[in-house]
Amino acid sequence: MNYLNSKLPTSFKSSVDAGHIVIYINHFWMSQIIIKSTKADGVFRDDKGYVSFCNFNADYYFLKDKKIKYLGKLDTIVSIRKWIGKVSEDLLRETLIASLSACEKLIQTSITNQYYAAELLTDSMKDKYVYPILKTASPKKGIYRMYEDFLNDKPIEGDFEIKEDKKRTSLISISIDTSVTNSAWGYSDEKEIYKHLNDEYYKMNRIEHTFELAGPREVRKLYTLREVFFRMGIDNKPSSIILI
Repeated sequence: MNYLNSKLPTSFKSSVDAGHIVIYINHFWMSQIIIKSTKADGVFRDDKGYVSFCNFNADYYFLKDKKIKYLGKLDTIVSIRKWIGKVSEDLLRETLIASLSACEKLIQTSITNQYYAAELLTDSMKDKYVYPILKTASPKKGIYRMYEDFLNDKPIEGDFEIKEDKKRTSLISISIDTSVTNSAWGYSDEKEIYKHLNDEYYKMNRIEHTFELAGPREVRKLYTLREVFFRMGIDNKPSSIILI
């Protein structure tokens, strides 16, 4: 806290004495890509081309006397050209400082925003993230045709098998059409959920109110139109990073 206090502007500290800043974090995750270095590209030599990112997206509100007003949004990416194992704490610290430092400008640009009852925001946030898939301990068995099927725990039900070879993992079914099995978002076996990326399926691990997975280094194929993803490029060498 002393470190953060030393970094925050004095004007920001005094501006919130009469109330509280409320930050609702929508996305907060870290990732890494590897860029092939050349002999002339000395900047990457020591760290073998590692570039680590921290992605942060949040909405800011000001709470005072049980009333709240919207300040604005921060959507930013902090990057460090080192291996993520060495700089994860630095990434988190720099991202946190950026998120707090943004408050001063947001307060200044939202002076005319209207206040409303704080309960309205609390209720809307509860409704926003109450997905059926987060309310069940045993997801239904079947194939998710798209992302929304996963969120709503509504897979296409039917018998299917998992076929693996050296190049890909496929879903085989007599009762479910190949238009679904070939381009499925993922599937559930009632115990675990697997997501389709490139030509493989990756296990998703439930972590409180979200899911995480250890996926491929490069994402070439996504299997739903509404998937959220970031495509980044450094020195004209793109890499894909998926966000779930």
